[in-house]
Amino acid sequence: MRSSGYSPDSTPKEQGFALLIVLVVLVALSLLWSAVLATARQSADDASTQIASLRLSGAFMGSLETIARDLSVPQASFEEDKKILIGSIAVEVRVRPEMSKVDFNYAAPTMIYELFRASGLSEIRARLWAERVIAARASMSRDRQGGPSHGRLRVLSELESILHANDDFETCLGSDITFFTHTPDVSIKWASERVKLAAQASEPDRYMIQRETLIGVVGGDAWRPDVFEISESIDDQEAHHPVTRQVSIRLTGNPRQPYWILSDRFPAPSAEESSAACARLAQSRV
Repeated sequence: MRSSGYSPDSTPKEQGFALLIVLVVLVALSLLWSAVLATARQSADDASTQIASLRLSGAFMGSLETIARDLSVPQASFEEDKKILIGSIAVEVRVRPEMSKVDFNYAAPTMIYELFRASGLSEIRARLWAERVIAARASMSRDRQGGPSHGRLRVLSELESILHANDDFETCLGSDITFFTHTPDVSIKWASERVKLAAQASEPDRYMIQRETLIGVVGGDAWRPDVFEISESIDDQEAHHPVTRQVSIRLTGNPRQPYWILSDRFPAPSAEESSAACARLAQSRV
């Protein structure tokens, strides 16, 4: 019987064909092994990324739970930033009342217009967008009378659709707009510079500037808010920049479930990213 491979009786043609087969098999095995290694590396990288993401999520939820329970105490203070250690992760937390934003379901047309102007929009576009918001509120109130939403705006994406705005709108003004306070009033002690400028321009008789700080003439700060914006920031070593989450919560007074999450922005834009988005929005043609 004649064996396969390189026998003394093999012709040069047969030997060359056998070598070609061996070479093809070796190349196939090499490719297969490379694919196995690449898959293993990718799986390891994916697992590592997932673990890091879970650690960040756990730290964010842990600090939110901690600060929400702290806020449930009647005499709790939220005027100073806090650092909360969750395991080995330090979370920087800043709290302010949701009333430091403009509620687009209740704000006066002039307040909405001035907020758009303070973000850098032209007078024409700011007026057009303010008119669209007011028209949409009136239309929703008629169409949803008695419905679960009671004719109110609920999310920023809905507002973007009404204005025909691009994604820069939420990045620019997402931290200044709310749908949860159910009041036209603004607590400007904790408000952004844009909201302070809008408040001063829209109601100069109600708000005034004292010692370079805009202060509400009416109402004061004697009230106790139950809706808060909580900004959590973690210095992510792998991403080489802070990762921020911005959550709006309503305190319930129930020890078993001390808060409800009303909105959750993750990752939330930095102040620099927000300013850059406002600049792009002002120059865009939308």
